[in-house]
Amino acid sequence: MSYSAIDYFKGLGTEDSPFLIEKESDLIYLSDNFFYFDENCYFKQVNHLDFERVQFPPIGSCDSPFEGNYDGNGKLISNLVIKPDSSIYCGLFGAINKAKICNVIIKDIDLYSDNRSGGIAGKADESIILNCYVSGALNSYDAIGGIIGYASDCLIKNCYFIGNVESRYGYTAGIVGSCMGKSDVINCCIEGSMITSKSGYPAAGICGSSTGNILNCYIDACINGNSNPAAGIVGYHLDPYKIIENCFISGYVKSKDKCDELIASLEEKYVSDYTVRNCYICNYFDLKGKKQNVHNFQSTIINLSSLDRSSYEGLGWNFEEDWDWISKHPYPKIVTLFNSL
Repeated sequence: MSYSAIDYFKGLGTEDSPFLIEKESDLIYLSDNFFYFDENCYFKQVNHLDFERVQFPPIGSCDSPFEGNYDGNGKLISNLVIKPDSSIYCGLFGAINKAKICNVIIKDIDLYSDNRSGGIAGKADESIILNCYVSGALNSYDAIGGIIGYASDCLIKNCYFIGNVESRYGYTAGIVGSCMGKSDVINCCIEGSMITSKSGYPAAGICGSSTGNILNCYIDACINGNSNPAAGIVGYHLDPYKIIENCFISGYVKSKDKCDELIASLEEKYVSDYTVRNCYICNYFDLKGKKQNVHNFQSTIINLSSLDRSSYEGLGWNFEEDWDWISKHPYPKIVTLFNSL
């Protein structure tokens, strides 16, 4: 693949007439030209893109974050390789600020970095990440998530990850490595994934650390903290006044340190203020490690073999919009736009 002939975008860059991303070179051009990162710029991907494992430079950086609007339009971005020589934020977007990223589908990403990294963005501030899908393998020295590495004051909703996430020294999770400020994770799913923390910080299904709400999430993963805390939903839950609700967990959690189906570690002096409700553990879930006993959330966990769809509906689970019922196994599964991928 050659990027020698680079064309300017079609479209006006407005909400009604966005700049069109038609080919791989358009994304390369966007990455190389920070004057397009403005909040008033709108982009829409109109074709599938295959990077054929050509090295990709992330869009936006710490000094010049992407602040615009990118609509992936449900079109594929496949075979993306991000392995920078320098320590930069890594993902399709390196850093975003007050941006909106939606409907992006990344298949078979191969990412290896020394800084905050995620399939969609390495670092996100005050942004909305909506209806995004990522599959592949991601490895970083710092905070890393299948969708976002580090998020502050963000909304991450209707996102899906399948693959392997590993941090050599940072928060590790299937959706967001470190989820800070008023960041909420809603209607997100990780499936068939391996989440691994090598040293230093916890591993978890949804967030390595969190100060926000985690609602309506589905976790089917093998989570290995090694010598670090590990949990099905969140490693460190740091705000006792935020809610974890309506989550489903299967797979296993393994650690030589604290490990738990739900939360590995929290602010112990505020334990009575935490709200965790309507979260369920699949009857074949396996906990391999030292059980975390500082909280009393076990009463919210019910063996799934005793529940049917009507049981969940009675507890407020929405099978019209958020959840689907898998009659073959039977258990609930999060509804996403990407279940057919």
